[in-house]
Amino acid sequence: MPDAALPEDEGASELALSIAWHAGLTREIVTISGERLTIVFPGHWTHGLGPDFRDAMIELEGGRLVTGSVELHHRASDWVRHGHHTDPAYADVVVHVVTVADTPETRRTDGVVVPIAVLRVSESELRAVQARDPSIWTRFGGDVCADRLSRDQPDRVRSLLWELGDARLGQRVTRFESELSVTTPMEVLVLALFDAFGYARNRTQMGHLADRVPWGDLLSRLHMLDQNDRIERATAILLGVGGWLPISPAHASLGGLSPADVQTIESIWHVEHPSWAHAVLPADIWETARVRPANHPFARLLTLAALLGAHGDDLLPLLMDGIRAGMDPVRILQEHSAPRGVNPLGEDRSTAIVASILLPFAVAYAMCTGDHELEDMAMGAWSSLRAAPASRAVRRARNQVSGDVRIRGLRERGNQGLLYLDRQYCGPRRCYECPIARAVVADDLASRELHPVPDRS
Repeated sequence: MPDAALPEDEGASELALSIAWHAGLTREIVTISGERLTIVFPGHWTHGLGPDFRDAMIELEGGRLVTGSVELHHRASDWVRHGHHTDPAYADVVVHVVTVADTPETRRTDGVVVPIAVLRVSESELRAVQARDPSIWTRFGGDVCADRLSRDQPDRVRSLLWELGDARLGQRVTRFESELSVTTPMEVLVLALFDAFGYARNRTQMGHLADRVPWGDLLSRLHMLDQNDRIERATAILLGVGGWLPISPAHASLGGLSPADVQTIESIWHVEHPSWAHAVLPADIWETARVRPANHPFARLLTLAALLGAHGDDLLPLLMDGIRAGMDPVRILQEHSAPRGVNPLGEDRSTAIVASILLPFAVAYAMCTGDHELEDMAMGAWSSLRAAPASRAVRRARNQVSGDVRIRGLRERGNQGLLYLDRQYCGPRRCYECPIARAVVADDLASRELHPVPDRS
């Protein structure tokens, strides 16, 4: 009696399907329309870099030979779920191989309908696949994944992490492009800065505050004042709407404010309050317990007020011109956030804001305005940006990938890749899709092909 077809839950392992396809465990497949296809050459395994197999050769009924890529999924619907229908990288796929045909059609981005074929892999064949690689996946999600690869091929791991960092950058650029299509550039930048200055503990609260201030009108009003008056008025409005006024002695000390500074800020708010009374936030919404003084929302609002008040509408061209001129974006942000030398942003926090906000915004802004010079300089700054101290998520991903093996030269681009890795793959345990894990699998399989274990049976 022939073996039963591969169970549906086993089919979820796209790696097992890829190994079976690569090993040539089947030479013929049948499309859901009944056409028999002969696999002349299964293609070159990409291990997750685009379609699963490239340069495959498939003979159709009637003898016509087609060449192109092959994509394998558990379910046919994964084609759309993974976004391949809009991805030009998948525009040369000639057959979509699945274990469950739960949708009648696979369509490429160029509109061509790709035949769907169901791959039948028996249990005994699957056991043969697993025998070739009996434990390669057991350690992923628990023990260190790629310590040997990190030690023997650090350039390869570093390149993969840079690619992941670029993917994270791309996500942010896309978000900013979308926002710039409906909102003024200055408002997009201001709202993003508020989000960044909120840190993890007060990001939502900062968002509420940013939403309550009409930035276009406020910056226009501030522009008519001299710099000191602009900063003092911006400080009074942000602290007042944020619910921080009157200023307590403890907060004054935290922000380095003198009694004269406090009196000036509170006097301005006394005049401004009637216009803002409807917008004032409750003072108890802010998270301040066990927050370091430098990260305290009161201190960060003083820095934001200095940044916005000192430069107003000129902040956007100042930041973009500095990047375009090849200046260090971290230094640019530090200098513009401390016009009077009070409450400057630390280098570490400035680096994090540059990586997550300023450079992605600059790339998106450049793409929207056709400023190729700005785009090139922003991408150059991204590649060379020195690393900020690793966050908990970055350390967690780094330990997962390399353990005690240190991967040098990652810079902030690599740190952002580790953060992307932690959130997209390690956290949800999507090991079968992880490019680091796929690199380990490819390396292990190549090693076994070069050094096969003798058959002792």
